[in-house]
Amino acid sequence: NTLVTLDQLRGEFPLIRERGFAVDNEESAIGGRCIGAPVYDETGRPLGAISISGPIARVTDKDLPSTGRRVAEIADQISRAMGYGGKMSA
Repeated sequence: NTLVTLDQLRGEFPLIRERGFAVDNEESAIGGRCIGAPVYDETGRPLGAISISGPIARVTDKDLPSTGRRVAEIADQISRAMGYGGKMSA
């Protein structure tokens, strides 16, 4: 599942921007999945990120949209606490 070319990675950017989170689908570890979302500072620059990871049996395709939205919501709350006032995730 690993994205191996720059074009593959760039092809994921619109989806990541649209939903507000990125997914590592067994790219770092076989059988593992990670969902991450950016945290912004007061200027709108990425300051860091938060993520959750777990086995695919627990971070399922069915739960991915709702879990991803929750991770993005928490990242948005942290961003607001850091002074970010821009547009938040979808």
